[in-house]
Amino acid sequence: MNSRSAALSLVLCLSLTPFAPAADGPLQARTWDIETTIPSGGYRSPKGIDLEGNWSPKVERGAVLEDIAFHTRGGVQNWKIEGAFLRKVHITGKRDASLQATDSVLEECDFNKDDSWYSFWWSTHSNFTNCIFTKKFVRDDLPPLDYAAHATGCTFYSVKLPSVGMKENPAGYLQKGEMGFEKCRFVQCEVPETFLAGTVDCVFEGCQFQGKRHGWPKETTPIKVTAYYAGTGAVPKSFINGPLTVEFLQAPREKVAGSTLAHSYSGGRVALTALPMPSQFTMIGTAQRKASEIPAGAAPPPKVAAAPVPAPVAPAPAAPADFHSIEEISRALPAGIELTKEGQFNVAGVSAANDWLTKNAVGKTAAVRLMVEALQATKDDGNAFKVIGHDQSLSVRGTTVPARFVVLFRAGPAAALTGVTKNRDLSIHGVVQKAVIEGQGRTLSLTVTLGEAQTP
Repeated sequence: MNSRSAALSLVLCLSLTPFAPAADGPLQARTWDIETTIPSGGYRSPKGIDLEGNWSPKVERGAVLEDIAFHTRGGVQNWKIEGAFLRKVHITGKRDASLQATDSVLEECDFNKDDSWYSFWWSTHSNFTNCIFTKKFVRDDLPPLDYAAHATGCTFYSVKLPSVGMKENPAGYLQKGEMGFEKCRFVQCEVPETFLAGTVDCVFEGCQFQGKRHGWPKETTPIKVTAYYAGTGAVPKSFINGPLTVEFLQAPREKVAGSTLAHSYSGGRVALTALPMPSQFTMIGTAQRKASEIPAGAAPPPKVAAAPVPAPVAPAPAAPADFHSIEEISRALPAGIELTKEGQFNVAGVSAANDWLTKNAVGKTAAVRLMVEALQATKDDGNAFKVIGHDQSLSVRGTTVPARFVVLFRAGPAAALTGVTKNRDLSIHGVVQKAVIEGQGRTLSLTVTLGEAQTP
């Protein structure tokens, strides 16, 4: 056996683990539409789980969730997470959705709003107490129209912290209940100035702070931050930037900040003393049914050989999607791209953004929901109908950009559009044919065109 074969054999041997059992009862459903609780134990999902209806998903103490995507397809969910461990868990929600987590670990997790409806303030809420985060916190930016985020007594490891959007007088909401971060510890994090302005009595250890000063609105009243530094090297220099005053002080040894959960952190992973990772995970979301259709305690369907069936007339089920919202496409743009400069759109930055979108978004699949603005017949490239979605207001690299989907249907799949009218909420699966940012003067817009579109 040569070295390559030996290495392959070793990988195969290491990957052979006991077969993961499927959940029983409503947890086995691919669509959850009733009050559902995830109890203690380890859980994964092969394809993700859809959520429908107005209810409160609960993750109980001792539960470990790994590699699961929860996508809201309708209704409003209010998440309650207590004493759990979430790793690479993705949650989306509609306007008025919320997430509340206590005594929990969230490794590489995010919580995103995925519709174009918003409230004047805080369309979604997330609140964390005594939690630990790695790599991500909620999402890449926190515009106050769409996101409220508050953390108390939490620890953050290697997180690229989100910037906080500006609206009216930022001093009226920073450091407050809707957008404040109190008695937290940040270790080797990237800290934007707008996030730093929302901190109260926090400790920073080996962090990187934004060098370029933020442009604050003129009507902003004074904001003062006292930040404690515990990293190696000199304490960062205090500074004043318009209404913001930041004073850095050496953190006293007795300074209390961060999570009290007994844990260790190594190699980008958190280990909880009181909650070891399970040796086996139960698979949830494995049955193409709704939770309301499965009695509690019902065993998963037996695995039997499927009898031959005629070829389906309808298109085959769509493959798992790369994107689930227009925000997922836009927020992946590299940080070094500047879309605006001195109040005008930056030609070089917009060109770089469009080159990146062509290379990294075009050809990818998308499963999205949009609000219909218009439905038009078309003959372009063999398509029959074109759906234009409502504009959404996105914050892209600190610039507010109206964004919308244009979706192209061929004649067969277009039959599913019968009865679709303006302002209809529509679920669509398609392939990104084009993603382009266009600018004129001070105005930018993002249009993402999906082809080969289908409705579920």
